[in-house]
Amino acid sequence: MKLIKKILNRFSGYEYPQEYLCLENDRIPEALHVYLVKDGQVIQDVSSLHLFVGYKPLIFAFPKLERIDLNETRELSLVLSNRIVATGSTISLDQVVARLTLIQVEVKEINRSMIYFYEGSDGNHKFLSPVNQWAIQLENEWFNKKPGNVFLSANLYRQVQIAYAIPRRISLITLRKDEAFNVFPTDLHGRLNEDIYLISLRHAGLAAQQVELTKKIVLSQLAPSAYKLAYGLGKNHMQPPKAKEHFPFLHNASEKFGIPVPDQATGYFELTLEDSSVMGIHRLFVFSISADKTNSEANSLVHIHNAYASWRKKNGLSGNYLLR
Repeated sequence: MKLIKKILNRFSGYEYPQEYLCLENDRIPEALHVYLVKDGQVIQDVSSLHLFVGYKPLIFAFPKLERIDLNETRELSLVLSNRIVATGSTISLDQVVARLTLIQVEVKEINRSMIYFYEGSDGNHKFLSPVNQWAIQLENEWFNKKPGNVFLSANLYRQVQIAYAIPRRISLITLRKDEAFNVFPTDLHGRLNEDIYLISLRHAGLAAQQVELTKKIVLSQLAPSAYKLAYGLGKNHMQPPKAKEHFPFLHNASEKFGIPVPDQATGYFELTLEDSSVMGIHRLFVFSISADKTNSEANSLVHIHNAYASWRKKNGLSGNYLLR
């Protein structure tokens, strides 16, 4: 079986040894644009207006949009393109790198902010050839169905590859329970508007339970050089809070809550829990923003999927990847 897996891996089309690649600079050159499309016509560029907050199922969240009434829109069609296409223009097939179809599953109003949740129903992309995608699908079906692993079916996995073609910020959550602390990473999060921030965590994890219990957290943006630290702290999703001495990189405190801020942070949010609900394997948390101490000029740690990184390399586009 190891030989079969090795053969399938050679036909994957992946150019890099890791599934997710961190970037030295979050401003990736010639990045993809995400367009909301209807009947082949670009309605709105939503590259910075969507939040990726779940991967089983794929969940995107949107604020109220200017050019379409989401209260009346059950299905959305998103197109990813490496071309700039004007609003109102027809997008041609050669301009399309990937497509996602989303179905509305929930609408929430929190503190007078509307949040529209859409679940992925279909996805296809050109990052890899059909042969490459077939080999990846076989390897996924044969080798990833094992206890403790989150298995993603063929089309869902393609949807996730597409979602991670947009650089996703890896941030650290710090929380305090009495005199104990926990620190763990998240990349399923984003700011909805001036007042609301969304974060998703595995609902079966201890981290989600701790956030639900403590209700106040600090979310820190990280310098790209902290990529090994961020990945290494992933195990803390299933760890109880510990004494501060267990975290030798915590020497500063947030302004309002007094919760520790990692030394590698370029800025942070102080967030207060307003609402939570389960969506698939995730618990989705809605926070009000109590304080914003972020620096928009600083580079932040982000990562992308190998499928998109491989497409970039094959198309002669630069990559500034940090291999772990």
